[in-house]
Amino acid sequence: MLKIIDRYLLKSVSQGVLLAVLIFLSLDVLIAIIGEMGDIGHGDYGVADAFYFVLLTIPRRIYDMFAVSAVVGVLLGLGALAAGSELTVLRSVGYSRLRIACTVAMAMAIWMLPMAWLGEFIVPNSEFLAESFRTGQLKKNMGISRHSGIWVRDGDVILNALPVVDKSHNRQEVRLLDVHIFQLDKTLQLTEVSQAREAEHQNGAWHMRDVSTTRFTPGKVLMEQAEEKVWPSRIDPKILMISRTRPKYLSMRDIIRLQHFKSRQAYVAPAYRVALWAKLSFPLLVIASALSGLPFLFGSLRGGVGQRLTIGIMLGVVLYLANRTLLNLGEVYALHPIWVTVLPPLLIIAGVLWYLRSGRLGNPAACQQALVAEIA
Repeated sequence: MLKIIDRYLLKSVSQGVLLAVLIFLSLDVLIAIIGEMGDIGHGDYGVADAFYFVLLTIPRRIYDMFAVSAVVGVLLGLGALAAGSELTVLRSVGYSRLRIACTVAMAMAIWMLPMAWLGEFIVPNSEFLAESFRTGQLKKNMGISRHSGIWVRDGDVILNALPVVDKSHNRQEVRLLDVHIFQLDKTLQLTEVSQAREAEHQNGAWHMRDVSTTRFTPGKVLMEQAEEKVWPSRIDPKILMISRTRPKYLSMRDIIRLQHFKSRQAYVAPAYRVALWAKLSFPLLVIASALSGLPFLFGSLRGGVGQRLTIGIMLGVVLYLANRTLLNLGEVYALHPIWVTVLPPLLIIAGVLWYLRSGRLGNPAACQQALVAEIA
């Protein structure tokens, strides 16, 4: 069972993390709303729509910034104890720095339970709904560019369309707008192009409306029009929903499903492999970020909340940017995901633990002397 001191430290860390999450979420939401002001008035996109779109992206924003919130939360929560010499008291009675580090890691592990649930089940759906809603509102009463939407390949067929979510009878149905289907032969030469105003998935096939088909044959080009046409395809709406969302916002289940679909085309983009490993290693990143603030607590960090908040934000932003840079390098240069997702946080954790274990930050006897001097 946890000792009273452990529970006290867990409570302090959790309160600091919660405060940090609220601070970053408030700033991020405010910046996002300001950024949406430039699109208000396009199509049917109004002020209420902008607020609704940002509201849908809140789960993603919490998940994205949680590693930064972790280090700031540790510095706020335990920093208050350090400022009041409570950490010095703990050290003077033999409560080791490694024990405090283990308590911080335990707190982050507890926080990862709701964060993992958020990233696996809430963020993918809310992000897709947010982007679909925003795109649908902006495109109303406007021409739809053929270069918008998603591109999906199914064997010798390439699909380009704009997926939009319709809610009816408490169900979410995916419609395709401005559909373009490119048919290739075995030599990857274009043989047929079909354009449709919209398409709906029914009984395992796509039913397209207002279809215009152009066939390229030796010596001539054939064109035909049809009010409706059935296109049997293995591309189901779930794959389109997954393809619409950025890889880093997908759940692990969806990434694996999309990898299986793309493996039939003998190519899986590095972004999906990196995103999967980033999901798996996210707890390590959070723990590494939280532990990285501990050396400041056992040093000379005795200032107020402003100083701790400033140091935490600077440290968190550096770690966040370093992580995003490594992930981008992994995608661009097709590096093995372990090198850019698992290894960096492990190195940070090992470095911090070595630093805390070494004699650089004093010993219990020195802490007792420091405590006596402060009391005197």
